[in-house]
Amino acid sequence: MPYKDPEVNKAKRKDWGKKNKDKVRKYNQRYYQEHQEELRQRAREYGESHKDEIREKNRRWYQENREHCLERHRMAKYCVTQEQLDEMIDQQDNRCAICGQEFNEKNRLNVDHCHQSGDVRGLLCVRCNAGLGWYESWFCEWSDSVMKYIGDVEDDQ
Repeated sequence: MPYKDPEVNKAKRKDWGKKNKDKVRKYNQRYYQEHQEELRQRAREYGESHKDEIREKNRRWYQENREHCLERHRMAKYCVTQEQLDEMIDQQDNRCAICGQEFNEKNRLNVDHCHQSGDVRGLLCVRCNAGLGWYESWFCEWSDSVMKYIGDVEDDQ
């Protein structure tokens, strides 16, 4: 009898699910609402007992989808699409806007932006981006002291 064959039953259930997507969705929503805390607890327990496996799986997925992740991050943080980024790279001749070093695997590009307005200013290498960030935050606070120091040192010489 075909109805006792597990493979046939599985195929029939799958076929029924495709034909009745609304019923399946409503059932799943109702089930989740009724068992929400139990399902969340089960997910927490699974996460705790399989931390290393989950971490490794996520690491592998990120490595396989790195460009996609970076593109989504750029879009979310800077509202810069891949096309806009490619255009900026072409405009800067694939080089850092400050030091002029070419971007490559070791010298990755960073999207420089104004922290007050959020406006994108250009593309920088890691070193220049870190230096500029430090300079902006530190120098604004200490600019008077720095200028006084530089003036005093130059006067002494």
